[in-house]
Amino acid sequence: MIKTSNKILVNLWEITHTRPYLTSITVMLISAFFIFFSIKSMMPSKAILTRYRFTVLEKKIKLAAKKGPIQKISLTQLPDIENVSNSICDGWGNNILMEIQEGKEFCLTSFGKDGVKGGSADFHYKFKLGASNVS
Repeated sequence: MIKTSNKILVNLWEITHTRPYLTSITVMLISAFFIFFSIKSMMPSKAILTRYRFTVLEKKIKLAAKKGPIQKISLTQLPDIENVSNSICDGWGNNILMEIQEGKEFCLTSFGKDGVKGGSADFHYKFKLGASNVS
């Protein structure tokens, strides 16, 4: 048993010292593997990304409301905000739906992963503006 482990160590030493490029390539591959999965694990989930986009859209709607009454405005007509994602799509790439309810309440809706209205993963985000901002 000891002779076998010594033999393995000697073989590893010979490989790393006689062929250093193999060691370099191995270390680079292992590093790339760990970096890839570390970055992938830091990406927000699609649900979190959708909620973030809801808050950005709320800010954009409130900015538009400060400039004047909002009538039939679409999400594509809202002013952009610098240094943030101005996307009007949810985390799955589906368009976010905006509805004005009762004249002063907004509801942003994402149909979730399945992209079907009334599906199992719909997200709704509601907020209100002053009555003078909505018509």
